[in-house]
Amino acid sequence: GMMWWVFAGPGGLDPGLHRAFLGRGFKLETDRPSMTLELPSRPQPSSNGVAEILRVSDDESYREWARVVGDAFGNDDYPGSISATAFRRFGFDDDAPYRHYLARVGARGAAVATVCTAGGAAGLSNIGTRREFRRRGVASATIDAALRDAEHLGLATAVLSADPDGIALYERLGFTTVGRHLTYLWRP
Repeated sequence: GMMWWVFAGPGGLDPGLHRAFLGRGFKLETDRPSMTLELPSRPQPSSNGVAEILRVSDDESYREWARVVGDAFGNDDYPGSISATAFRRFGFDDDAPYRHYLARVGARGAAVATVCTAGGAAGLSNIGTRREFRRRGVASATIDAALRDAEHLGLATAVLSADPDGIALYERLGFTTVGRHLTYLWRP
């Protein structure tokens, strides 16, 4: 199979290009808002202390991070997935292109986020919260820690592709929709 990501303006993809994808056997899998936030002007969070947020720095914390990603997205296989393995191979050094964040409530992993620092913007992904910790400010605190780290690195803009369940949260954090992120899949 093959996956093709397309980033389009706020109005979506040109209908002719959409028809061309469909005509070649691709299926539109997702159509999500692309969102951005200028970091220097972002609203500051109103609550602190809901969780301990740490940057993943070793294999043990990475394994915990991967388990929380799997739980948050309902994918028990995530820790052994190609994606998790690839992220691990980039390592945890300060110059690694990906930084992973883990929120703990008590001793339990509760939420996660990833920031890609390559390309001049903070690209957020893997933003997820275990079901029992949702709607308690844990995701906001985790995202805030990741954004503070990105600012410290000198990045001025954060970007993400929003899952439908996260749109309201990202808007509360100051993100605005600037386009569409479409995923087309082709399976032989």
